[in-house]
Amino acid sequence: DVAAGAGVAAVAACGAVTVASKPKQVLSLLPMVDQVNHSSGARPDLQLDPVRQIWELKATKRFLPGEEITFCYGDKDSDALLLQHGFVEEDNT
Repeated sequence: DVAAGAGVAAVAACGAVTVASKPKQVLSLLPMVDQVNHSSGARPDLQLDPVRQIWELKATKRFLPGEEITFCYGDKDSDALLLQHGFVEEDNT
């Protein structure tokens, strides 16, 4: 959507994530993706474009100027969030 205008698409091209892609698993280092803050909710639209060989992070909603851009790091308990991302959420099991 408007992600490119907000700089989100460029972020994915450069964070440390492991993403399973069908039909095989694809392991990638995406050094800047983890700079986008976590917010519980729907997972981000992060996809590998096999033709261009790049990761694309697309917004699933419009963002207003100055609005914080966040996405969900996944359905993880506090132990996984602390180990993988260095923080925990309140009221998270």
